[in-house]
Amino acid sequence: MQNKLPVGRIEYERWRPPDSPFLKINYDVAFNGKGMRSCTGIVVRNGGGQVVGSREIVNCHIPTGFAMEALVCLQALSLGVDLGFREVILEGAYIYDAKIKVEMFSRCSYRHVSRYANTVAHILAKEGLRRGGSAYLVGNVPDFVRAMVEMDRHGRHGGVERRNGECST
Repeated sequence: MQNKLPVGRIEYERWRPPDSPFLKINYDVAFNGKGMRSCTGIVVRNGGGQVVGSREIVNCHIPTGFAMEALVCLQALSLGVDLGFREVILEGAYIYDAKIKVEMFSRCSYRHVSRYANTVAHILAKEGLRRGGSAYLVGNVPDFVRAMVEMDRHGRHGGVERRNGECST
Protein backbone atom coordinates (compact mmCIF):
# COMPACT_ATOMS: atom_id res chain seq x y z
CA MET A 1 0.00 0.00 0.00
CA GLN A 2 1.36 3.36 -1.00
CA ASN A 3 0.57 6.43 1.08
CA LYS A 4 0.79 9.91 -0.33
CA LEU A 5 2.59 12.49 1.72
CA PRO A 6 0.66 15.70 2.38
CA VAL A 7 1.75 18.56 0.20
CA GLY A 8 2.32 21.80 2.08
CA ARG A 9 1.87 25.16 0.56
CA ILE A 10 4.86 27.32 -0.19
CA GLU A 11 5.29 30.34 2.06
CA TYR A 12 7.68 33.23 1.71
CA GLU A 13 8.55 34.85 4.97
CA ARG A 14 9.99 38.33 4.85
CA TRP A 15 10.14 41.39 7.07
CA ARG A 16 6.95 43.44 7.13
CA PRO A 17 6.48 46.96 8.53
CA PRO A 18 4.34 47.38 11.63
CA ASP A 19 0.90 48.99 11.58
CA SER A 20 0.75 52.46 13.06
CA PRO A 21 1.27 53.44 15.87
CA PHE A 22 3.61 50.53 16.57
CA LEU A 23 7.37 50.41 16.16
CA LYS A 24 8.91 47.04 15.31
CA ILE A 25 11.96 45.85 17.23
CA ASN A 26 13.75 43.01 15.42
CA TYR A 27 16.62 41.21 17.10
CA ASP A 28 18.96 38.34 16.49
CA VAL A 29 22.23 37.01 17.83
CA ALA A 30 25.43 35.48 16.53
CA PHE A 31 27.03 33.04 18.98
CA ASN A 32 30.58 31.75 19.25
CA GLY A 33 30.28 28.88 21.73
CA LYS A 34 33.98 28.06 21.70
CA GLY A 35 34.92 31.63 22.63
CA MET A 36 31.83 32.02 24.89
CA ARG A 37 30.96 35.26 23.09
CA SER A 38 27.90 36.51 21.29
CA CYS A 39 26.75 39.67 19.62
CA THR A 40 23.20 40.93 19.68
CA GLY A 41 21.88 42.82 16.64
CA ILE A 42 18.81 45.02 17.15
CA VAL A 43 17.00 47.26 14.66
CA VAL A 44 13.91 49.40 15.35
CA ARG A 45 11.74 50.53 12.42
CA ASN A 46 8.50 52.45 11.98
CA GLY A 47 5.50 51.72 9.75
CA GLY A 48 7.29 53.20 6.75
CA GLY A 49 10.21 50.81 7.28
CA GLN A 50 12.51 53.67 8.26
CA VAL A 51 15.10 52.98 10.92
CA VAL A 52 14.45 54.64 14.27
CA GLY A 53 17.53 53.09 15.90
CA SER A 54 19.88 50.13 15.84
CA ARG A 55 22.29 48.52 18.22
CA GLU A 56 25.02 45.88 18.29
CA ILE A 57 26.07 44.53 21.67
CA VAL A 58 29.04 42.20 22.15
CA ASN A 59 28.45 39.83 25.07
CA CYS A 60 31.35 38.00 26.71
CA HIS A 61 31.37 34.92 28.96
CA ILE A 62 28.10 33.51 27.58
CA PRO A 63 28.31 29.83 28.53
CA THR A 64 25.29 28.39 26.68
CA GLY A 65 22.88 29.03 23.86
CA PHE A 66 20.03 29.15 26.39
CA ALA A 67 21.72 31.97 28.33
CA MET A 68 22.37 33.82 25.08
CA GLU A 69 18.72 33.53 23.96
CA ALA A 70 17.41 34.94 27.23
CA LEU A 71 19.93 37.78 27.15
CA VAL A 72 19.19 38.85 23.57
CA CYS A 73 15.45 39.12 24.22
CA LEU A 74 16.06 41.20 27.32
CA GLN A 75 18.49 43.47 25.44
CA ALA A 76 15.90 44.11 22.71
CA LEU A 77 13.22 44.94 25.28
CA SER A 78 15.62 47.17 27.19
CA LEU A 79 16.42 49.20 24.07
CA GLY A 80 12.72 49.91 23.52
CA VAL A 81 12.20 50.91 27.14
CA ASP A 82 15.36 53.03 27.26
CA LEU A 83 14.29 54.94 24.15
CA GLY A 84 10.85 55.60 25.64
CA PHE A 85 8.81 53.63 23.11
CA ARG A 86 5.27 52.88 24.27
CA GLU A 87 3.82 50.62 21.55
CA VAL A 88 6.09 47.98 20.09
CA ILE A 89 6.10 44.69 18.27
CA LEU A 90 9.04 42.50 19.22
CA GLU A 91 10.21 40.05 16.54
CA GLY A 92 13.02 37.58 16.81
CA ALA A 93 13.82 33.92 16.89
CA TYR A 94 13.84 33.87 20.70
CA ILE A 95 10.70 34.96 22.55
CA TYR A 96 10.87 34.50 26.31
CA ASP A 97 9.01 35.82 29.32
CA ALA A 98 10.32 39.30 30.10
CA LYS A 99 7.27 40.67 31.93
CA ILE A 100 9.08 43.29 33.98
CA LYS A 101 10.31 45.15 30.88
CA VAL A 102 7.10 44.56 28.92
CA GLU A 103 5.02 46.25 31.60
CA MET A 104 6.81 49.53 30.81
CA PHE A 105 5.15 49.68 27.35
CA SER A 106 1.52 50.70 27.00
CA ARG A 107 1.14 47.95 24.35
CA CYS A 108 3.56 45.25 23.26
CA SER A 109 3.12 42.11 21.17
CA TYR A 110 5.52 39.23 20.60
CA ARG A 111 5.99 37.34 17.41
CA HIS A 112 8.45 34.61 16.55
CA VAL A 113 10.02 35.08 13.11
CA SER A 114 12.68 33.14 11.29
CA ARG A 115 16.12 34.53 10.65
CA TYR A 116 15.08 35.19 7.05
CA ALA A 117 12.41 37.67 8.13
CA ASN A 118 14.92 39.18 10.53
CA THR A 119 17.87 39.67 8.19
CA VAL A 120 18.89 43.18 9.26
CA ALA A 121 19.20 42.26 12.95
CA HIS A 122 21.06 39.06 12.00
CA ILE A 123 23.59 40.95 9.87
CA LEU A 124 24.11 43.45 12.72
CA ALA A 125 24.77 40.56 15.12
CA LYS A 126 27.19 38.72 12.81
CA GLU A 127 29.16 41.85 11.92
CA GLY A 128 29.33 42.98 15.54
CA LEU A 129 30.70 39.58 16.58
CA ARG A 130 33.21 39.63 13.71
CA ARG A 131 34.40 43.17 14.52
CA GLY A 132 34.30 42.67 18.29
CA GLY A 133 32.70 46.02 19.01
CA SER A 134 29.37 47.46 20.10
CA ALA A 135 27.51 50.30 18.40
CA TYR A 136 24.37 52.32 19.09
CA LEU A 137 22.83 54.56 16.43
CA VAL A 138 19.69 56.67 16.70
CA GLY A 139 17.71 56.91 13.46
CA ASN A 140 20.24 54.95 11.46
CA VAL A 141 22.04 51.67 10.89
CA PRO A 142 25.68 51.04 9.93
CA ASP A 143 26.51 51.35 6.22
CA PHE A 144 27.03 47.59 5.79
CA VAL A 145 23.32 46.88 6.38
CA ARG A 146 21.66 49.96 4.86
CA ALA A 147 20.90 48.29 1.51
CA MET A 148 19.07 45.44 3.25
CA VAL A 149 16.93 47.95 5.20
CA GLU A 150 15.88 49.50 1.89
CA MET A 151 15.12 46.07 0.41
CA ASP A 152 12.90 45.31 3.43
CA ARG A 153 11.15 48.67 3.14
CA HIS A 154 10.25 48.03 -0.46
CA GLY A 155 9.54 44.30 -0.07
CA ARG A 156 12.24 43.40 -2.57
CA HIS A 157 13.90 40.41 -0.98
CA GLY A 158 11.99 37.18 -0.96
CA GLY A 159 13.02 35.64 2.31
CA VAL A 160 12.85 31.87 2.50
CA GLU A 161 10.82 29.28 0.70
CA ARG A 162 9.22 26.67 2.97
CA ARG A 163 8.00 23.26 1.82
CA ASN A 164 6.65 20.75 4.34
CA GLY A 165 8.65 22.20 7.20
CA GLU A 166 11.91 22.32 5.27
CA CYS A 167 13.66 25.51 4.29
CA SER A 168 15.51 26.39 1.16
CA THR A 169 17.05 29.72 0.24
